[in-house]
Amino acid sequence: MNKPLVFEQGSQFQYSQLGYELLAQILEAVTNKSFEEISKALFEEYDLNNSFHPESKEYKNLVKGYTEGENGDLEYSINSLYNYTAAGSFISNTEDLIQWNYLLHSNQLLKKETVELMKTRYATRNHPIFETIEYGYGLLFKKGENNIEIGALGYAPGFVSASYYYPKSQLSLVVLENTARHLEDFNKTFRIHLELMKAVKKSIHSQ
Repeated sequence: MNKPLVFEQGSQFQYSQLGYELLAQILEAVTNKSFEEISKALFEEYDLNNSFHPESKEYKNLVKGYTEGENGDLEYSINSLYNYTAAGSFISNTEDLIQWNYLLHSNQLLKKETVELMKTRYATRNHPIFETIEYGYGLLFKKGENNIEIGALGYAPGFVSASYYYPKSQLSLVVLENTARHLEDFNKTFRIHLELMKAVKKSIHSQ
């Protein structure tokens, strides 16, 4: 459909899960492999044994996710893995995500120059929690804090997560929760994650 652009190319930035899906399709076209195959090979190469593409069906003992209903009760979310996989439907655990942060920020997954691009402001994003936030290639940070606290929050139906890295102390904070409450106010949904992030930053500054 030939709809007009929402804004002139290069004049604004909006987060898009579809953008990550397009990148996954580009990888498939270049490698002649499915994104599932590419993901599996990467995880195996770096011994991330608890990380899976949702279509792999090799994972076991997967916890269920629950979302707060209108009456306040928690309801099983059947569509937790329906997001675009490259944008946030991978299955993993705390151990693997901590190892992922270490591999990424020690330049073992990518060249140092590429990691620096991920940590360099590409655009300013209007974030539902942090309001104005700097956005690199997939990583978020407050202005001037790309070498202090860098990472992302994540949400899928029934699951609320945070994965942040603190370069100065080489510390990772990973919080995985399988209940999603107060979706009308993400500050409440991510309350535990945000409080832990504040505590880690305070601890680092006091050292």
